[in-house]
Amino acid sequence: MELEINQNIVIAAAAGIAAVVLLVIVVLFARRSIDRGWSQVEDSRGRLYDSLKARGHLVKQFVSVARHRLNGEREALEVLGRQQMKIVSGRNPREKANAEVELETMLERLLSVADSDPGLAGLTEYEALRQKLAQTGEDIRRAAGSYNESVERYNRQATGFFGRLFAALTAEKFEPGKIAWGRR
Repeated sequence: MELEINQNIVIAAAAGIAAVVLLVIVVLFARRSIDRGWSQVEDSRGRLYDSLKARGHLVKQFVSVARHRLNGEREALEVLGRQQMKIVSGRNPREKANAEVELETMLERLLSVADSDPGLAGLTEYEALRQKLAQTGEDIRRAAGSYNESVERYNRQATGFFGRLFAALTAEKFEPGKIAWGRR
């Protein structure tokens, strides 16, 4: 009888240890998954910001190439400069996205004015710059989409079962990436 009790105690202890080991493994995998998700958010944010920076350089080139032909658009050029500064100094993706929308609007306006100038429209430098601006705009849209997808994926991970389990067991508070590019 005593041997059976000892065996049951050993079996229960082994089951308890196995459960703890399994729980630790699950928590470690949850942490790894959350870390990988955050890393993807950071990488996609970096690509987005790099695209914005490239656009900023191209906007400066556009202004220097077209400035003498856009004298009547001084206000639009000033707005373009202010929006560029907002993109650079924005504290979060939402601020940067709002400034990018306004910059895109002003840039389209200035490009249409510049396109109507026959002296500027024929320059190969201007045409190449125009193509680069269009490509950079597309790069920004793709990077923003990738960023939004990675933020949503991270939010699902951090607020899902394993994310909450890890946070509860380690007393670590995960803050999901609340801010997606261009969304309110």
